[in-house]
Amino acid sequence: MKTKPVKIGRNTLCPCGSQKKYKNCCRNKKMGINIQEEYKSKYDIRLKEPHQIQGIKKCGNLLMSVLNQVEEMIKPGLETNEINTFVHEEIIKAGATPAPLNYRGFPKSVCVSV
Repeated sequence: MKTKPVKIGRNTLCPCGSQKKYKNCCRNKKMGINIQEEYKSKYDIRLKEPHQIQGIKKCGNLLMSVLNQVEEMIKPGLETNEINTFVHEEIIKAGATPAPLNYRGFPKSVCVSV
């Protein structure tokens, strides 16, 4: 009876017994692979550095804060342009840039519909 060979994937526990994922253990040490370069070339994924992850968290916190404030503003008669102006000012005040603004010609800082 033939046994099927076990395929070791990047998220499989390393067979060396370290209890680490294979992508973070022996494969990279033995082969001298830079994991960031491998993911970019193989999967077109850019792995983030710790300072980039902190920036993403900071951005998410700003987003939640602004969305919570917008939720409190919403009432009958409020114009979507008022929401856009508020969001734009809050994001600029925080030192950030509104992502939708001028993206492929989009003229506003937030996409709002009735």
